[in-house]
Amino acid sequence: MALERKILGTQVRVDIIRIRLNKRVIGMIWINDRNINLEMIQEGYAEAYVERLSEPYLSQFVRAEKEAKLAKKGIWSFRDYERPSDFRKRFKEAEWR
Repeated sequence: MALERKILGTQVRVDIIRIRLNKRVIGMIWINDRNINLEMIQEGYAEAYVERLSEPYLSQFVRAEKEAKLAKKGIWSFRDYERPSDFRKRFKEAEWR
């Protein structure tokens, strides 16, 4: 919903950073000079994907995430928030049991 409110009906630019083997695209979403990925992290609607980021984005995204966590914004306000990668790992382990 937060991303949709930001970009619906707006022309965006996507800078592709990497295409993973599973065809998943890692990219930056821009509206003019606004980095929407960064805004989502600052507002607590997303986390910094540190496993796949490099500079110049890595340090600013990590800093933005720390600030959002301290302010308990968005996902960081949930006591039981689980990173998507941790959820997928846990779910995959459960399938093998």
